[in-house]
Amino acid sequence: MNPIQFITNDPLIAEHFPPVPSEKFLPNWYADLKVSEPLQSAHAANVKNCLPVKDLLCSGYIMFNAYQTHIEEKFVDFQNSLFLSTMKQPAKNDIRTFKHKQCPFTDKPKDSFKIKLDWKIKTPPGYSCLVQQIPFVNNTKYKILPAIIDTDEFDDCISIAGILLEPGPVYLEPGEALIQIIPFKRDSWQMDVSVQPIHSKITHYLFDGYKTLFHKMKTFI
Repeated sequence: MNPIQFITNDPLIAEHFPPVPSEKFLPNWYADLKVSEPLQSAHAANVKNCLPVKDLLCSGYIMFNAYQTHIEEKFVDFQNSLFLSTMKQPAKNDIRTFKHKQCPFTDKPKDSFKIKLDWKIKTPPGYSCLVQQIPFVNNTKYKILPAIIDTDEFDDCISIAGILLEPGPVYLEPGEALIQIIPFKRDSWQMDVSVQPIHSKITHYLFDGYKTLFHKMKTFI
């Protein structure tokens, strides 16, 4: 089993806000949902029966916020600007804002924020980590922007970036789940496009064909 290390220099953060395997922090609506029985119509199956969704929700690790952080849009000098403050002291360069022109992916001008977390991640040689917002969670306050970090080489605490979905003020609270980390092995790929007959064994199954024929277990502890 491949090791992944989460390293912090703060024993209180390690005690109170440690990362956890994603399967231990499932969205409440998903955890409460019951798997459809095989005797029910395939059209009555719900998302709890979908193993690709389960694999996404259960892959990797969840990381939490440690210090209350205030984020708010304010209208200054005839334009919207983003302001951040944090209870972390000293904050140094742990919180930053960027103007829309530095990351202009939204239709309307919107500044983005960057927050340095208190965890360094170490993976084996050749392994990186996908950093993303926790999927299937209805977060209406902010959006975390996805990124890939080569955690086998990077030697500092990781940072996350995001935008506000409402003017605010928005508070990231201590213990609030922020991101999902999914480690993966880096490979080189060469694309090929072709036209071929496609015949799948799954067409012989009314229910649980993917689970029976194709699914592979994935372990994160």
